[in-house]
Amino acid sequence: MFAGAGVSVSPPSSCPTWFRLIEAVIKCAAEAHPRIGPLSSLAVERYGNASKAVKIEAICQILHANLGANFLDALNVLVGGSPNADHRAIAELAKRGSIAAVVTTNFDPYIELALHAQGVAMDVHVGNPPRRVQQALIRGKRNGLPVLKPHGSITEAHSIVVTMRQAGRPASAEIARAIEGALKNFTVVLVGYSGNDDDLFPAILNWSRSAKRVFWAVWDRSSLTTSAAIFADRCPRCSLVWCDRDSILQKLAPSGH
Repeated sequence: MFAGAGVSVSPPSSCPTWFRLIEAVIKCAAEAHPRIGPLSSLAVERYGNASKAVKIEAICQILHANLGANFLDALNVLVGGSPNADHRAIAELAKRGSIAAVVTTNFDPYIELALHAQGVAMDVHVGNPPRRVQQALIRGKRNGLPVLKPHGSITEAHSIVVTMRQAGRPASAEIARAIEGALKNFTVVLVGYSGNDDDLFPAILNWSRSAKRVFWAVWDRSSLTTSAAIFADRCPRCSLVWCDRDSILQKLAPSGH
């Protein structure tokens, strides 16, 4: 299971999309420092313009360099809610033994909280996964339920700082190896994920042709990203799942409501 930011948008989690989060942080910075008002407006405009290839990690990097710990404080909005129906559906699938591993780009803790509420034992790995997890995936073996958070976690602020400092760099060898094993040996479902990052998507795309089976959930017809389309074109065993604004996770695990 590969879960992106879209999984945490619905209430009661109510996490903002990355654009809305960064927009809020930039505007707060402008209010605290009026002189940067014009610059903040330009930053919001450029990030919101898809034709300008401005990555979220790059903006986070600039904000952290100028705001320091105050920027990380703004991310507390990611812990003000509770797991939503999608998080609970993931936990229900895990409880049934239908999930071998969870990879999430999200900083928030809602998947972990949902798993805990269902009594599902898990090993959370922030940053690079340990060698034993890599080997289990490469060999197609199950080894408990690893929850991989390669982009960091709000519970470990330092991990988010590291992610921002690595903006624009490829995925680490450890993460790339875990992704390779997952794609080659397991059916992978990608949900709430745009593929617009600089590190994980290139690693995912690298193994597209040898993937065992992939289902990429697309929220609606206007949500198909270039990355998802490219992957589907290159991966002979990938199916785009058109959700028509209805949660695929809640269809897979109705009791997750």
